Amino acid sequence: MEVRTALFASAPNKAAGPDDISFAVLRELWCVLNGILHRLVALCLAVGHMPLAFKASTLVALKKPGPRDPSQPRSWRLIALQQCLGNVVERVVARRLTHLASVLNLVPNEQYGAIPGRSAVDAGVALVPDARCAWKQATQRTLGVLNYAIQGAHDSVLPVLLVLRLLAFGLPFALVRFVWAFLTDRHLSVRLDGRTGANAPLPAIRLKDNKESEVSPTPLNGSVRWLGVWYDLKLSFLPHVSTLASRARSAAGCLRMLGNT
Repeated sequence: MEVRTALFASAPNKAAGPDDISFAVLRELWCVLNGILHRLVALCLAVGHMPLAFKASTLVALKKPGPRDPSQPRSWRLIALQQCLGNVVERVVARRLTHLASVLNLVPNEQYGAIPGRSAVDAGVALVPDARCAWKQATQRTLGVLNYAIQGAHDSVLPVLLVLRLLAFGLPFALVRFVWAFLTDRHLSVRLDGRTGANAPLPAIRLKDNKESEVSPTPLNGSVRWLGVWYDLKLSFLPHVSTLASRARSAAGCLRMLGNT
């Protein structure tokens, strides 16, 4: 059941990875591949192994909109296309890790995002009533919110430290070994303008000098965006509704233009 849920929860029209086998193909062949996929996932979890073929990715370079210098790396957005079979295994492991984190109480109540029933938007919804209650207190107090946006946090996971932390939490050794296999020995190739480069190993993540880190304050111009939601100085959702309405009108205008062509 875990494997079927992981497979059919993925979008069938999602682009395929280096092997050109899409989720739509796997769905059509589910009756044939049912037993094979179950044995594959079971063996990967039993021995803590991620097949090398599943760790190969193709990075498709898409130019960002607007007048940008194409010679600058930041002018391009990289979309990673991974093996769909590998994604199925990853989904099964992710669900088990989430379940263990909940059962063993490894995640604090203040953690939002990547937890069932506690999305990142819930953090913003919880902030608003707490702030308004503080404003209504008779004593004169200053209420402040400190918001950090860490750039590249998900891309800077150190495999050794992560594995040591998982072992300290008491997670099953085979599951921790799978996490290590998932994070190491990864390979990628870059596809640009229809041409695909050679397959190369992903470089190891290295710690940077603290002197290179800097904190840049975000100017507040009547509203601020936090966890995908726009707030004004009164913590109302009017800026968010206005922003979404503007995007909807823009999309509707584009559809009308397409309909008139």
